[in-house]
Amino acid sequence: MIQVTRSYQGGTLVVTDVPAVDEDCISTEDGAVIAQYVQFLNEKNILGDIEVTLQEVREKFVS
Repeated sequence: MIQVTRSYQGGTLVVTDVPAVDEDCISTEDGAVIAQYVQFLNEKNILGDIEVTLQEVREKFVS
């Protein structure tokens, strides 16, 4: 498992417990879900640094 860090307008998002496909690469699907969460944070003008697990992000955006 790896940790993915993404910047957004209001801070930094850290997603933990992300399975690695290769050493430091994640799946396209996981990358898309994380990108969707970054877009949500930007749209809602959320401020601050956030740390969540990939499972928490999936629960919010994958049906």
